[in-house]
Amino acid sequence: MLASLLFGEDWSAIARMSVKAKFSLLYLVLFGSIVAFTAFNYLLKKVSTEKVTTNTYVNPVVALFMGWAFLAEPITPRALLASFVLLVGVFVINTRKA
Repeated sequence: MLASLLFGEDWSAIARMSVKAKFSLLYLVLFGSIVAFTAFNYLLKKVSTEKVTTNTYVNPVVALFMGWAFLAEPITPRALLASFVLLVGVFVINTRKA
């Protein structure tokens, strides 16, 4: 938020949001972050670091397909190839012998 203020980004969309939408966003930011942080730290204690961090690679692929499914965003062949490469990398990391 501080960086967006420093770079002069437009915050007028937030002013136009309904109160329900603002509380929903606040809920997701606070509790979603708490749950994600707690789960991440729990997994760091139970699983190897490289396996825990694979969510960083999978999340963009999930976002890509959610955008396609819910917002009719186009998926280019380049995005499909990148998704495939990422998922193969995650598979290799998770199936590697210790």
